[in-house]
Amino acid sequence: MSIVVHVVVGFLGSGKTTLIERLVRHLVGEGRQVALVVNEMADLDVDGASLHDTHGHHDQVSVLGLAGGCVCCDLGEELVAALDRQIRRPGVDTVLLETTGLAALPQVLAGVRRALEANSEHARLGSCIGVLDAARFPEQERRWPAAKVHLDGADVVILNHVDEATEENRRQVLQRARELAPEAAIIEAVHARVDCAAILDTPHLAKDAGDLGIDSVEGFAQTTFLVKRPVDLSKLTSLVRRHRAIDRLKGIVRVDGRDGPQVIQWSAGSREIELTPYRGQVADGFVVAIGRRVRWERFMDGLSACLARRRVTTHRVVVDRGNVH
Repeated sequence: MSIVVHVVVGFLGSGKTTLIERLVRHLVGEGRQVALVVNEMADLDVDGASLHDTHGHHDQVSVLGLAGGCVCCDLGEELVAALDRQIRRPGVDTVLLETTGLAALPQVLAGVRRALEANSEHARLGSCIGVLDAARFPEQERRWPAAKVHLDGADVVILNHVDEATEENRRQVLQRARELAPEAAIIEAVHARVDCAAILDTPHLAKDAGDLGIDSVEGFAQTTFLVKRPVDLSKLTSLVRRHRAIDRLKGIVRVDGRDGPQVIQWSAGSREIELTPYRGQVADGFVVAIGRRVRWERFMDGLSACLARRRVTTHRVVVDRGNVH
């Protein structure tokens, strides 16, 4: 039986990791052996750590993180090597690739196909899945030039967060999804609740334009802050709302009034920061912020003011298109 490689793309905060979690639970329930490749722009991998925390104890699941850049431009060779490693892992029958929130599917597929060519006798491309935020995509598309091509070649597009969208936004994004991925099945969802079997059984038939040579992360930068004290959640929420240049905030931190470390998730346009308990061990907390034209020093000062106790020193690592400054 061929090993099937599925690809999941979507802008920052659209719900890719939530979808991956649902797909993994479905596959494990079916007795499948699953290997994940999780790409993260930051040097510290929030999504990979979260997925490993949820599924890493399963003998049926292997999680491999690719941090420090985007597989469609900075980490192309690393993507090929990571996929090759997971495809060759003994017993694996399904590989799921989760890209960064700034990846364009045609460029990702160029790397995926290279890995599949080296394993053509026992691996094939499965469904290419795009996730759109029905509530926020119109604004996201204005901020992200690569949005117009990032779903090119998708077989399935999930219109996520429809419960948070106005009817006008829902109709607008539905029409835009049809334009961006004309061959794709479009599925509306809340919190990525979908028919996992139907999505995974969708064959890859959609055509894409190939590697378009675009820089899908152009104009975006990310900064990782190490945070050694608990944060005040209300202050942190106010901070990200004020800094409109921030598109995405996530991390693993201790939160004042909560037991144990928490995975935090926030996307531009969201009212609240989502919290999920993290069962793993962390020496220091950290948060990753991604955005365009962010005044990082000002944001770091604001983050320091969010600490629940005395002011402490935070250390930052700035990664701009794969270069550490």
